[in-house]
Amino acid sequence: MNKSERIEELRNAIRAHNAEIDKINEELRPLEFEHEEEIEQKIKRCHRGLDKFTPEELVFAATTRCHCGAGLAYVKNCSPRSSWHCSEILLGTAIHAGLDSAKEHDGELPFIMYNIKSERQPSANGMTTRPNIQQAPEPSDSVDKK
Repeated sequence: MNKSERIEELRNAIRAHNAEIDKINEELRPLEFEHEEEIEQKIKRCHRGLDKFTPEELVFAATTRCHCGAGLAYVKNCSPRSSWHCSEILLGTAIHAGLDSAKEHDGELPFIMYNIKSERQPSANGMTTRPNIQQAPEPSDSVDKK
């Protein structure tokens, strides 16, 4: 096989591979869009005090905080078109307007418009606004008998 034939063989292999990738992307794109929409709807419910995320589902800002004092956060695997939000709102711990001791919270801060360093960035050097949430102790299997 000469070089020209090998080049054509490799180009054909790439075309076939790209066709397979295109088929996978045709299935993937609607699933990603649906998943992103589900996340955005849950975020909207959080802002109304009707839903919440677990800390494990969130990525927290390294140092940037909401007006209320809580760190900012976003939902893991969200759309690149998503935003930073007050972590108290996403965690369901915010006291909403109209209730006693309600705090003022920043609105959402779109990724495209705000450059906020996350706890995941190496340059954060371990800094995070992640709250220390105490887990309830696990029930003991042993029972004290007196």
